[in-house]
Amino acid sequence: MARIPPRVIEGLLLLLALAAIAVLILIQIALYGSAKESWKLLIPGFLASSLTVLAVYVISRTVLRSTRSYLSAEEREVLSVEILATLERVAALQNAPHADVYQWRDIPWRNLLQGASEIELFASYMDTWVNDISTDLTIALSGGCAVRLYLPQLNSPAAKRVTERFPEYSEALIAAKIENTPKKIQALIARTNPSNAKLEVWWTTTFCMWCLVLINRRWAIISPFDHFRRGGIEGPAFLLDLEQQSGHTEWIEKELQGFRDSSHRGT
Repeated sequence: MARIPPRVIEGLLLLLALAAIAVLILIQIALYGSAKESWKLLIPGFLASSLTVLAVYVISRTVLRSTRSYLSAEEREVLSVEILATLERVAALQNAPHADVYQWRDIPWRNLLQGASEIELFASYMDTWVNDISTDLTIALSGGCAVRLYLPQLNSPAAKRVTERFPEYSEALIAAKIENTPKKIQALIARTNPSNAKLEVWWTTTFCMWCLVLINRRWAIISPFDHFRRGGIEGPAFLLDLEQQSGHTEWIEKELQGFRDSSHRGT
C-alpha cells in the first residue's frame, strides 16, 4: 500500500478546515438571510472555524511532524549503508597504527630487547646507550643476539661533524665515544660468553643525520638530533611497530642499505 506523504495529509486537513468555514457561512446565510444584523451571528461560527484551523495546525506540527521522519524501505537501506560506512571510517581511525613517542631514556628497552635475535643501528655513537641498557642488552646477547653497528669512520669528515652536535665535548672525546661503542658491546659479549652472539662494526663516511635502532626487523626507534643542544638528549624518539606500519619498512631498508653500501667492515 502506497504511503501518503505527510505534507499531502496536512494540506487535505487545511482544505477540510476551509470547507468547514464555508459550510458554516452558507448555513448562516440560509437560516438568517443576509440582513445586516444577522452577520453578527457569524462570530461564533468564525471562532469555531478558527479553532478548527488551530487544531489542524497543532496536529500537523505534532502528530504529523514525526511522520516526516518515517523512511521508506529503500531510504532506510541507503541510510543504513551510509551509517555503516561512517562507523567503519571511525573504527579505522581509532584502530589505525600510530607511533609511540618517548624521551630516549624512557623507551621500554627491556620489553623490546626481550628475546631479541638481531639489532641493527646507525648513529653518531652509542656508548652512553650501551651503559644505560647494559643489563637488558647483556640478556639479549646471552641469548645469541647479533648486533650490527654503523658508525662514523674515525678522523673522517663525518666523525668531525659529530662535534657540531655535541659542542660540550671535545673532538677527542667524540672520537673516544665512537670507538668505545663497539668495545663496550664486545665486553658484554665476553662477559656472557655466549656461543652464538655476534657483533659487526661497519665504518661509514656518510654523515648520519638521525639515529635508527632496528630490533628483530620489527621494532624501529627513530630519533632526531638536536640542532641546538643544551647538554642532553631532548628530541623525541618514535617507536614504530613495523608489523602494523609496514609502509615504513621499505624506507628503513633503503636507509640501511645506503649505509651498507657506503661502509666498510671493521676488523
